Amino acid sequence: YAVGPLHPTGALAHLRCTGSRRIIKFDLSCILPFQMNQESLSRQSSAVNALRYPLIVIVLFIHVLPPQVMELENGLTSRGIYIFVSEFISHYLGSIAVPLFFVFSGYYLFFTPKAWDVKGYQKHLTKKARGLLIPYLFWNLLTLLLEYLRLWVLSRSGGETQPIHFGLDHVWTALTLPMDFPLWYVRDLMIMHLLAPLLVLAYRHLRAGAVLLLLVNYLLCQHWYPQLFLSPLATALFYFSLGGYLGLKKIYFPDLFRRWMGLWGTFLVLLLLTILGYMSYFPTLYIPFGVLAVLASAEHIFDRLPKVKAYCLAREGQVFFIYAVHLVFIENWIKGAFSRTPLAHSGWGLLLSYFVIPFMTLAVCTLLYKGLNRLTPRLLSIITGGRS
Repeated sequence: YAVGPLHPTGALAHLRCTGSRRIIKFDLSCILPFQMNQESLSRQSSAVNALRYPLIVIVLFIHVLPPQVMELENGLTSRGIYIFVSEFISHYLGSIAVPLFFVFSGYYLFFTPKAWDVKGYQKHLTKKARGLLIPYLFWNLLTLLLEYLRLWVLSRSGGETQPIHFGLDHVWTALTLPMDFPLWYVRDLMIMHLLAPLLVLAYRHLRAGAVLLLLVNYLLCQHWYPQLFLSPLATALFYFSLGGYLGLKKIYFPDLFRRWMGLWGTFLVLLLLTILGYMSYFPTLYIPFGVLAVLASAEHIFDRLPKVKAYCLAREGQVFFIYAVHLVFIENWIKGAFSRTPLAHSGWGLLLSYFVIPFMTLAVCTLLYKGLNRLTPRLLSIITGGRS
């Protein structure tokens, strides 16, 4: 009777020989790289949780710039360097941040088996109402209230001549746009949870083909057919379904691609070609490769940086709060203050501001979070969906 390890997750293959007969009995986990033991699951969950914090920092950098991509300038001028660095981080490298959040959400939704009958579906939606809908309503209505308060103060001081109206149509617009702009992710994520039973049917009948069809939709509607089926939800549909399929199959992220450096290489080559304008027909093709590269390599990277991992894990609970509060309530005000300084009139000054503003925003968000956690931890838990 011989036992030998055949898989890094600890799966074993057993070989028993009796006389001239050979009976080979395999534990399926040794031939399916998708199976995880408890240790692997714990390591992966820890890596994913640690990854959320640097991703939210990338989101802060994304929102320093306006959504429009600036054209690169020729020459090594200070302004040209500022444009290249800021565009590379915010509009290209940063493009993988929110898709990764969608992948994580889809993965953990389908990783644990659920009953998708009427009762199970109602239970799931009730849970998501507490975790997503209540915070979504709170932050958007608070943003709307503060905006009307600002306009009222301006009108009383003579600085605003337009009449101020407040009606249900304004509330509806604030909730659907949404008013707190970064929460478009939460809006689309709620729609994904509503569509979860349809994804279950798609996985059952089309298997990986469901993800491939949504990938085609995602790639085409970015340039070729912006009006294609469910174009506004193309990003959420593809990445959420990708994560859902990986979770349904219990796929261990490091087993996705053993040679994950090749994924990073492909991502960087496609990214460079996109920046140089050679990928105009498929401007987002590099993003899926970047997402897969991060999934496949995150655990390896954090294993080599244990102090960084511990630092990120200690702040993982702040991520949703930072996401909800940073842009409208803090970062826009800091950007406005910097725009009135001499730094806004030179390329080097703009480059310095670009790196200072996100970390100032992060510091203010952290102080607010700690203050609320100390004064009203129950309220903080409600407005962050129980994530504090």
